[in-house]
Amino acid sequence: MKKRNNHSKISFLAILLSLCLTTTGCLSSPLYEYLYSEIAEEESSSSSPYSFFPDIEIPSDSEPESVYEPDYGENNNTFSEYETPTIHNDEEFNDYMEYMMRRKECNLYFYTANGYSINNDILLYRFSLPYVSSSSTPMPDGTDYYSVYITYYPGTLIADAYFSGNIDSLSTDEIKTLSIATDFIENEVRYATDPVEKEILIHDFICENAVYTNPSSSDKIPRHCTAVGLLLDGAANCQGYTDCFYMLGTMAGLTVDKQSGYGDGNMHVWNIVELSGEWRAVDVTYDDTTFFSEGGGHPAYIYLNAGKDIMNISHTVDAKNELRPIAKTSNQTYGYYSGYIPYSGWGTSEATADSEIASLLTDSYQNGYPYASYFLKDQTAYPNDLATDVQSYIKSKPRPITITVFWAGNHTFILAEPE
Repeated sequence: MKKRNNHSKISFLAILLSLCLTTTGCLSSPLYEYLYSEIAEEESSSSSPYSFFPDIEIPSDSEPESVYEPDYGENNNTFSEYETPTIHNDEEFNDYMEYMMRRKECNLYFYTANGYSINNDILLYRFSLPYVSSSSTPMPDGTDYYSVYITYYPGTLIADAYFSGNIDSLSTDEIKTLSIATDFIENEVRYATDPVEKEILIHDFICENAVYTNPSSSDKIPRHCTAVGLLLDGAANCQGYTDCFYMLGTMAGLTVDKQSGYGDGNMHVWNIVELSGEWRAVDVTYDDTTFFSEGGGHPAYIYLNAGKDIMNISHTVDAKNELRPIAKTSNQTYGYYSGYIPYSGWGTSEATADSEIASLLTDSYQNGYPYASYFLKDQTAYPNDLATDVQSYIKSKPRPITITVFWAGNHTFILAEPE
């Protein structure tokens, strides 16, 4: 899974301008309704997300495990009379998978009828799983019998362990990852009361601790595809970014899931978060590179709680694989540029016209911010216009400034920082 990096720079007097242009609810059916009521009863009695995790005994060995092999322990399907159900369509299959995945079952057995069939790609991409294997056998009555083995991302298992207090099934590196995650959640995130504030803290924590990497690997679940690789090795691909955001967001009490699809034509995965009854997209992988965050730059917030109006510019999803459709439009209430406290130590604002940027930039520097981010809603800003607007400020400050512009649909995101 890849991410894009399409930047170009334009020089204009004392200003260096870099233009980045992109061209571009739970399901239910009568057969499984009783399953969800059972889950609801279990979840209603779950502990608070901030019940401090007991002291974790960190294994003494410091060598990372070269091959990541999760230990799922013994699995016992709990479907009662529907332990081996017959599935007729996508709706029933989605419900069945939803239930089994909520229980972290790994070994699945079911029949399909009426010509309905599934394959590994459906399992991997519709349900955003890291690894699956399956086999099917035609039966005399015309049905097909499936035996499926699925795995879960370690971030999912670590978040479960955080709430249950049971780390028996975690590997050595998962326990280390849990310790880092618990420290961050309990000491940095637990006091945030606003869901978006929690997201920003988690978003920035991931960007600060990760460098994108996507080497080839023959492992079933390579380390760089997991939260383990991101937090222990500081390197991950989009799967690792997504797994880590899911893990930390869930531990912080947010409702988080994963969405597989394509980013700029390449296979990709990102998160979705439920806020005020609507799902919105969070792509930390893309945000970590838009403004050159890797290697000392700054993260962007373009894909923080984005709606389809922004996501559709660069991201695509097969309709059948979008189990939780996101909101059609981005709502600035959920964006970092909408006036939240500058948690990262720098200013960020929403401007109604590009002519306001010079004034906002001046205010940011007077307040000691090393750089500033701006959002122009429903406007496309151009390098020459921005250069003209900031000339008066540049003349009073001999230091040149770099302005990075990223277009997403009708919106413009701008980063300004002195060289």
